[in-house]
Amino acid sequence: LSAPSLHPWTATPEGYARGYAFAGKDLLRGEALIGYARQALSDSGPGALPERLNGHFALILKNGGETWLIADKLKSFPLFYYADGGGFTVCDRGEYVRGHIPDATLNTRVLPHFLAAGYLFDHRTLYLHCKTVEAGSAVCLAPEKVQRFSPKAQALLPKSAASPGETMQGARQCLLRAGERMERFLHGRPALIPLSGGY
Repeated sequence: LSAPSLHPWTATPEGYARGYAFAGKDLLRGEALIGYARQALSDSGPGALPERLNGHFALILKNGGETWLIADKLKSFPLFYYADGGGFTVCDRGEYVRGHIPDATLNTRVLPHFLAAGYLFDHRTLYLHCKTVEAGSAVCLAPEKVQRFSPKAQALLPKSAASPGETMQGARQCLLRAGERMERFLHGRPALIPLSGGY
């Protein structure tokens, strides 16, 4: 893992943390962030963890035979991974993970979107089999298993079949919550919000 001077990785036997997060009014970093996240993962499961923490962080947690990758809501620090069924490679640098893929070929299905928009969405990258952790989500890596958890999808779509009106109402609520958080953070200061051109 890379370790820039501003936000270095903290390594413990239970995992790795980079950055900081607020759990309520408590500021957590390093070992405290790892400890809180492991406990929250055990208590509430992976879907709730990114919602319980607000901040600027990335986590790699060890939990028995599983390794959990968790990104904050803005994906402040990228986490890339490659899993081949028998093991996996994780790093915050995509070129390192790509170097561990036996046949690292370009993903031609996502190239048009990348060339048109300048970014990729969800867990895909420009290379087949090299994935990234989505903003505000968690990935569980274990032998013979890769499982992704995204609270965003759970917030928009209830477990029962949602009508178009319910889906739109869920989207409105998510947008309102994000706006309220931004307003509380800014305290009347101006903000520049870049929008995706042409959409």
